[in-house]
Amino acid sequence: MVGTFWTTKNKSEEIPCEFTVTIESDDVDRMVNSDPDHAATISGTATCAALSATPMTITEGHFQFLSQSAEYIDTKEMLYRMILTGIRGKTFSFRGVKYVKNNSFGEVGLEDTTTLFVTVYQGKNFSGKPVGNAKLFVTLPNFMKQLAATEITNTQSKVEKLKWESRFYDFFIGSLWIFIVLLRQRRVTLISTHRRG
Repeated sequence: MVGTFWTTKNKSEEIPCEFTVTIESDDVDRMVNSDPDHAATISGTATCAALSATPMTITEGHFQFLSQSAEYIDTKEMLYRMILTGIRGKTFSFRGVKYVKNNSFGEVGLEDTTTLFVTVYQGKNFSGKPVGNAKLFVTLPNFMKQLAATEITNTQSKVEKLKWESRFYDFFIGSLWIFIVLLRQRRVTLISTHRRG
């Protein structure tokens, strides 16, 4: 994801930022069938000169896929929560949300699915002073790059490989999304983009 960050002290200055994340679930059946939040973990790196002179490490990441919004009617959310650790151990709390609205039957707005609205706080408990905000996007070139790298590994047979692939695509396409799937010992890496029905 790429985008811009601005501090609470200077909202007029937009600073480039980039997040490279892996979203994993170590229990595919739970994520798809029994967890209403469809939760998974997040790891990776973040680059933003306003927060750290060097890339920051993402830890304690939590992702929720299309959980029902507590704030808005007919709206689901994709939630991203993570801790960013930069130079000399300085930490920040990152909370991002994508709002997916039921604009019309069988259709989800393209902007809804590609825009992540972010608030960054001091410290690692999400209750520190707000440092700034960001708007991040999933770009088409990034999606196509990930699509080209899609693979499923560590399955016992072609039948098992197709079974897990089918389960994921059935679930995601049913939610009007196309996903890139990477299974590693029944773990899944997801990158999302919009699909019109």
